[in-house]
Amino acid sequence: MFGVLLVELFAKIKKIPTPHYCWIQEQLQGGKKSIVDKSLLQDNDDDDELLANSITTIAAKCLERDPDARTGMKNVSVELSNLLDGARRERGTKRKAGS
Repeated sequence: MFGVLLVELFAKIKKIPTPHYCWIQEQLQGGKKSIVDKSLLQDNDDDDELLANSITTIAAKCLERDPDARTGMKNVSVELSNLLDGARRERGTKRKAGS
């Protein structure tokens, strides 16, 4: 259910329809790469798009139809931490370059 929580937080949806794995697949059809609400993005640049796409990928892994294929909580935690660390480094690099 962690994938459901990720989707609800980042897509700013109060309750995603069930079955959850069908909902996220439908959202990603037709070339849409992210379910992250644009209002959550800082700069709406390529870095934000990459971050949003990565969060979407993690959420999709959590919502796999087959429970055995779903990403475990430990992996999700590591992936989200790595994303956050990378985003912080990138923002720091941009700030230094802009100074």
